[in-house]
Amino acid sequence: MLQDSDLETFLDLLEVAQSNKPANNPERAEPLSTVHDGLYQKEIHRLWRSSAIAYYLGDAPEQAPLVLERIYRNLKREKRYAPLGQSNEWISAIRWALEGSESGGKDFVRNTITREHHVGYACRRLRSRGFKVSVSAYGPMVSLQSQKDIAAQINANVSLLGGSAVILRIFDHLRSSGRYHDGMWLFGDMVPNVYDAGEPSPPMAWLLHIAEQQVGRKQSAHNPELAWKEAILLATDFAATFDCQRYSQFEQIQMEPCEFYGALLQSLFWREIFTTPQVPELMVRILGKAFRAVNWPQGSSETEQTVLNILGELEKLSQHAYSDAPTVFSLEYARESFPTLFRLGLRTQSKRTTVYPSPISVDRASERRWVFGAAPGKRVLCLPRSLLVASACDLIFRHIWSNIHKDEASKLVGDVIEKSTFFSFYGKCSKIFENQRYHSEGKDLEIDLAANTKSETFLIECKSKTLNSESLGGDMSSFLRDYANSFLTLLYQLARNEHNVRLGRTGLGTEAEFSGNARITKVAVSPLSFGPSSDKAFANSIVLSLLSAKLYPAKKGDKFENAVKLMNQKISQIRSTLLQVSPNKDGEYDVFSYMLDVFWLDLGQIAYVLHRGKSADDAFKPLRYATFSSRDFWTEIAMLDRLGHTSGFWSKLTR
Repeated sequence: MLQDSDLETFLDLLEVAQSNKPANNPERAEPLSTVHDGLYQKEIHRLWRSSAIAYYLGDAPEQAPLVLERIYRNLKREKRYAPLGQSNEWISAIRWALEGSESGGKDFVRNTITREHHVGYACRRLRSRGFKVSVSAYGPMVSLQSQKDIAAQINANVSLLGGSAVILRIFDHLRSSGRYHDGMWLFGDMVPNVYDAGEPSPPMAWLLHIAEQQVGRKQSAHNPELAWKEAILLATDFAATFDCQRYSQFEQIQMEPCEFYGALLQSLFWREIFTTPQVPELMVRILGKAFRAVNWPQGSSETEQTVLNILGELEKLSQHAYSDAPTVFSLEYARESFPTLFRLGLRTQSKRTTVYPSPISVDRASERRWVFGAAPGKRVLCLPRSLLVASACDLIFRHIWSNIHKDEASKLVGDVIEKSTFFSFYGKCSKIFENQRYHSEGKDLEIDLAANTKSETFLIECKSKTLNSESLGGDMSSFLRDYANSFLTLLYQLARNEHNVRLGRTGLGTEAEFSGNARITKVAVSPLSFGPSSDKAFANSIVLSLLSAKLYPAKKGDKFENAVKLMNQKISQIRSTLLQVSPNKDGEYDVFSYMLDVFWLDLGQIAYVLHRGKSADDAFKPLRYATFSSRDFWTEIAMLDRLGHTSGFWSKLTR
C-alpha cells in the first residue's frame, strides 16, 4: 500500500539515481519487479499525480512526474509491484526511465496535466501568502494552523460584507452562471469538454455556510467588491487543495479496487465543500400525506401536531418564497404567519461567530439548519425554496428524533419514507404492492414496494439511514459503515428480491412471466442524497471495482477494522446474489448491464422524476443510459432537459 511518505522517498531515490549512474542499466520487460503484496499500477499513478502537484508547487524537479509517468505507463494494472522501500528496485526503474530504454518502453508522454496544474498552482498561491502547504504521496496538505488562518480571513471578509449581502451575491452568481434549473440549484462538478482546460470552482456551498453564520451582520466594508474578490479567491485556492474537483470526463469511469477509498473520500469532500442539501417543493405535500397516513407511536400526539404544523406552514411559506433567490420578510410578519417555523427554525446573530478551520468538520455537520435568519433592520431572510424546504425537512426529522424514543422514531421515519415513495409512484403505474411478504429458502422476506406497468416491473427498497455528522466530518470508518448500511444493503436486498421474483416466489407473477428479457428496474431510496457517491455512474463504478476484491484495514483500531469487516460482508452478499440475476453469456456475468437498471435516489429526487415522467416507465428512461459526469442529480437533470433528452418522456418544465 502507498505510504504518505512515499513521495519524499521517491524524490530522494531520484536524486540518488541521477547522481550515481552506472555504465549499463539492465534491460527489463517492465520497469519494476512484481511482488505479492506490492503497489498497484493505480497507486503509482496516484504517486505520479502528487509528484506533478509538487512540481507546480515548486517542491519537486520536472523529472519527477516525467519519470513516474514513464514508469506507470509501462506497468500492467492487474499486477503488483515493488514498494518504495525496495530502494534498489526503484533506483533501477528511475534510471531506466531517465535513459529512455528501448526494451518495451515508450517515449516520455508530456500530457497537459490539467488537474495537477490547477491544484499545484493553488498550493503555490497559498504558500506565497504565508500559509504552510506541502504535498504527500496522497496529495496536498495544509497545516491545521494555516487552515484556521485561511478560514479566519475568509470569515473576516464575509463579516465586512454582511452575511445577508453575501448570500444574495452567491445566488446571483449561481443564477448568472447558468446553475439554476426548474427550481433547483446546480452544484455538480461541471467537467470540461475533452479539449478544454477548465478552472477551479469557487466553493459556493462553503461560502454560503460561512455567510449563514453572519446573516445578522450589516455591511461595513469600505470596498465591498474588493472584500468579495478576496473571499472568493482565497476560498477557491483552499478548496482546490482538497483535490476533489475533476477536470476530465474520463476520470474514475473504470475504477480499480485500490482507488475506491480515495474516490469515496473525494466524493465526500465535494459534497461538503461544493454542494448543499436541496428538496423540491413538491415534497412538502407528499410528506404531509405520508405523515398523516402512517401510525404514530403512542404518546407522541404533541410531536405529531408540531410536525403537521411545520408542514402546513411550510406549504404556505413556499408559496411566498422565491425559488431563484433568497426572500426577505419583516420579522413581525414571519413571527405571526409562521409561528412554529419561527419558533423552531429562527437563527439569530450571536456575538461570537464560530469559525470552523475546515469545510470538513463534525461540529459544522452537526449544526441545526435554519428556516429564518434574523437579518439587519428587523427583517428575516429565507434561502431559495429548494434549500428552504431542505432546512424544514431537517427540522422535522431532528424534532422527531429528539422527542420520540429511538426505536419508535426509526420505525416512524422508515414508514414515512416508504409511504412517501408510494405516493410518488401512485398514478404512474397500473398496480402498486406495499410490504409484499413472501417465503423463500426457509426465510420470511419482504419487498418494501413493487409496481407494475405495461412494459416493466419496479422493485423499490427504502432505508432511513443517512450520513451522520461523523461521516460528514470526514471520519471514513463512519462513512464506510453508513455506505454499507445504506446503498450496499439496499443493493443486496434488491438483487435478492429480483432473484425470487424471477423464480415466481413473491406473488408478483409466475416464473414464466419473468423469463427472458422481462425488465425489472431496481430503485434504492434514501431520505437524503449521499452526494456524488450516489450518482448512478459513480455508484456503478464503485460496485464493479469491489466485486473482485477483499478489503483489509490499513489503520489500526476496532472502529476502522469493524467498518472494513462490514464492507466485506456486504460485498460478499452482493457478489453471490448478483451472479444469480446478472445476464450470463457463455459463462461470463455481465454485471455492468445489470447495474444499468439500478437507481439510488433520495425522496425528493424520486418524487421529481415520477412527477415529470408521463409514466413510471418514462420517468426512468432518460436517466438510464446518459451521464454528463457531473455527479450531481440536479445538474444531470438540467443537462438532459437542455439537450432535449427528456422530450417525449417527461412533461415540460414545471415553472
